Amino acid sequence: MYGCLDTCPRTGYSSARGRDPFVGPAPSGQYEWPYREADAEAWADFYGIPYHEPRSHDFDSRLLVRASAASRELDRVVEYSWELSLEVYGRRAWPIDEALCLRVAHAMQLEPPRFAELLHSSRIEQAVKSSGREAFERGAFGVPTFFVNGQMFWGNDRLPLVRHVLQKASSNA
Repeated sequence: MYGCLDTCPRTGYSSARGRDPFVGPAPSGQYEWPYREADAEAWADFYGIPYHEPRSHDFDSRLLVRASAASRELDRVVEYSWELSLEVYGRRAWPIDEALCLRVAHAMQLEPPRFAELLHSSRIEQAVKSSGREAFERGAFGVPTFFVNGQMFWGNDRLPLVRHVLQKASSNA
């Protein structure tokens, strides 16, 4: 589920949860840059994918959420999200801006004029706010967050548990 409420334009952190842990002193070790960088590099190595940290985190994260929502509207959210992530973290396609979002949509033949229109539509903005509100109300506090049969899983490291719960549910069906 994608979404955000009122967010800091630089970090995308939702004001609904209070203090932005990426601004000012790190509230715990998990937010300190050396740990975050090493963790991201370790996960990329685990998955066998390229990873390069963007040289700046000064970008509009809401734009990326709107781009995800627009691609969802066009039934291509999985492919678009993977391609955008590959451009940013794998191919160093910086700056992270609207032009990049549009280039990815164009390269995927994702109805570029329609995608651009959706990117700025009030319907997409409302879907983003609604989704963010729902995630907050369900208890989400970070990304990625998954809900399976009402149970919340937060973090990439929870994917084996998500798979387990899904497999268990499908074998009981």
